[in-house]
Amino acid sequence: MSQTNQELARRWFEEVWNQRRDQTVYEMLDPECKGDSEGIPINGPEGFLAMRNSLLEIMPDMKVTVKAVLGEKDEVAVHWRFQSAAQTKSGAPARAGEIDFSGISWLKFKEGRIIEGCDRWNRHAFLQQIQAS
Repeated sequence: MSQTNQELARRWFEEVWNQRRDQTVYEMLDPECKGDSEGIPINGPEGFLAMRNSLLEIMPDMKVTVKAVLGEKDEVAVHWRFQSAAQTKSGAPARAGEIDFSGISWLKFKEGRIIEGCDRWNRHAFLQQIQAS
């Protein structure tokens, strides 16, 4: 039995963000996938991994919680929350306290693969949270 697009979206967030499975990126993202994360274009699996790895540099312990998933046909919207203790990989704190921000991702699927995506979150608030106090 094949997975629904809503189930695939949940799998994406769990395996790609929480489990850090690069292989899932290659399995689920179409090579020609186009995306946009707060105005930053993302093209294909390599472009996505570069963006994700830059976030993991800042927040190596980052975890995502999927709050809600809504879908119709080939389009799915995911409301998520990212949290991290805000430490760089060197172990130095980026700032006191935790980083905590929410957003929404819109994903378009074709034959079980993501062909287009768009992330919206408060990037300005996120940048304020990671600045050293």
